[in-house]
Amino acid sequence: MSATQDEIELVIDYSKFADKFFEKHNDVEEKFLQNLENFYLEKQENIDIKKIKKNVRSYLDEKRYNHVKRVVKCAVELAKIYNAPVEKVEASAWLHDVAKFFDLSVMIDLTKGKYPEVEDKMSKSTAVLHGFAGAEFVRQNYELFGIDDEEILDGVKYHTIGSENMSTLAKIVYLADAIEEARSWEGVETARDLAKIDLDKAI
Repeated sequence: MSATQDEIELVIDYSKFADKFFEKHNDVEEKFLQNLENFYLEKQENIDIKKIKKNVRSYLDEKRYNHVKRVVKCAVELAKIYNAPVEKVEASAWLHDVAKFFDLSVMIDLTKGKYPEVEDKMSKSTAVLHGFAGAEFVRQNYELFGIDDEEILDGVKYHTIGSENMSTLAKIVYLADAIEEARSWEGVETARDLAKIDLDKAI
């Protein structure tokens, strides 16, 4: 069935209105397009958050799992502020400490020869290595987590030491880990305020 002349004119009028509106409100158009892009990206990713939460839980004690939940809450809030893909941010936040309680020897086996950033720290600190080991563990266990997206894995990888060229997603997970509501280090309130305005300054 073909469109009537009235329907065609209505579409043309709407198109003209939309063009004029977005000319005056470029920021609205940019946010709309970004949110639309994020929506389709997340649909394409087909991330199973329930599955991730369930399987992450088995590697953490209650105290650490509660920390992870707080990080997720903070990360999702920041993702909405910065128009980052919320589901990808959420997945990375749930996964960030999955290797926290791995033995040092396991962390070394998972990361050896793969990450030059931590080669000099390889035998020194589980606090540093667990992010990189976690990313590699998730990568190697797709059946458990369903994640092979490099941006999500980078959020896990760099949440301990950061990186010079982190994506917005990685910055969000890095910050959320540092400023979640139970953190009480000196200056954390300032960092929380900055995080809502400028990720780079907050870091």
